[in-house]
Amino acid sequence: MKIPIHLGVLSAVIVGASVRVGAQTTAPPTAPPLPVVGLGLTQPEYQGLGCLIGAIIAAVGTYGYSDIVAVAATGAVTNPVLLVPVMATGFAVGCAVGSTASPAFLPLIRAFRS
Repeated sequence: MKIPIHLGVLSAVIVGASVRVGAQTTAPPTAPPLPVVGLGLTQPEYQGLGCLIGAIIAAVGTYGYSDIVAVAATGAVTNPVLLVPVMATGFAVGCAVGSTASPAFLPLIRAFRS
């Protein structure tokens, strides 16, 4: 029985493709693990924690002083429309300051932990 030529070509392409794909499936190189810097966290995790703490402190402070900020910005006694953008700005600035300043506290943490 003679196999039609198109089936032979198709099977050769499938076998060739599977061999080629099988040869290319090597494991990608993995990055070395990040060192632990403080509180059992890596540097990005520690900066994320600093961002969260700084953002919460800044947002609470902004909420406490939102009336003063609203009076300074608009001259009105209260302006609830400005509360959300002002708190969002406080949160973003607090996150930036907290994540940038948090590595400065690492020596202090190490001194109290030992």
